[in-house]
Formats: sequence, C-alpha cells, structure tokens
Amino acid sequence: RMATRRWFRRRNLLIHPTYQLASALTAILYILAYSMLLGFLIFLPLEWEFSTAVEFPEQLELAQQILRLHGRVWPSILIIALLVGIHAVLGAHRTAGPLFRLQETLRAYARGEFGLRMRLRRADRFRELETCVNELGASLEERRTRLEARREHAAKGMEALRRYLQGRGDADPQAESLLAQVRDELEAMRREVEARETA
Repeated sequence: RMATRRWFRRRNLLIHPTYQLASALTAILYILAYSMLLGFLIFLPLEWEFSTAVEFPEQLELAQQILRLHGRVWPSILIIALLVGIHAVLGAHRTAGPLFRLQETLRAYARGEFGLRMRLRRADRFRELETCVNELGASLEERRTRLEARREHAAKGMEALRRYLQGRGDADPQAESLLAQVRDELEAMRREVEARETA
C-alpha cells in the first residue's frame, strides 16, 4: 500500500529560528566590527590633523568636518548592518528550509511512509539532497513491496506444505509445531508492515 503523499510547505520566514537568527547576528557583528575598523581608518587621520592644528579656525573647521562625518557614517553603518541581518535571515531561510524538509521526510520514512517525496523550491540550497532522498524513498518502498511479496509467497508455501502433510494422514507433531512457528513469524511480519503503514 502506497503511503499518503504529504507535502511540507514552508509558510514561516523563520523555519529554524536559532540557526537563522544566529546567522543574522553573526553577519551584523561582522559588519559592525569591520565598520569600527573602517571608522578608525577614516577618523584617525582627521583626529591627528585636528590635534596638530595650531590655528583655532582650522581646528573649528576640522571639528565640524569630523562631526558631520560622524553624523553620516555611523547611521549609515547601522542601516547597512540591519539590511545585512535581514539578508542573512532570508539567506538562511534557503538553507534552513531544505534541512526542515529533509528532517520531516526522514521522519516520515521512519514511520514507514516511503511514498513521500521531498520537494524543494527552485531557489533553495542543497538541491542535490532532493534527488538522493527521493531515491532513498523509492528504494525503501520497492524493498518493502518485495519483502511483502516474499512474505506472501512464503505464507502460501507454508500453507501448501501444511495441507500436504495433513493429506498424507500421518500427523507429525514436530512438523506441526515448526509450521506454527513459521506461520506466527510470518503473521508478525505482516502486522509490523501494516503497523508502519498506518502509523
């Protein structure tokens, strides 16, 4: 019996909040750290020039220039850091989404739902996983079908052997006991397969 196909659609921007927010925070911290270095490289020469200036009008002009730059550079850097953080969340979404789908598909396979196929969006990362996981599902489904066919074949053979032994007229308690054990084992296999399909 083919498992019901279910598609795991991503509706949330934060599929894996810990991973995505950590990626965003890391990107923002890198931007801020590099921006501090950039600010140091921009403002250090101006500060040095200010400290070496002798005339008050020159110092005033440099001080105004430094203040104007501070007013432009740091807000711009904060806006850029925020935009990079948003971009990091969106970029991580393309990584977290496939990992979420992989996790859900493998959980379905663990429940015996081998008919499920993993589908990724066009822009998602790890596209090669989709093919590998779907091949795994098809292989497991085929293996289960073959196993069920072999179980049914063995059950028919066992039943034919039991009828043959009964038809001979001489009851062999040991043979009957062995046949009962095999029948019980085949029935347990059937129940396990059915339980996985309905789980």
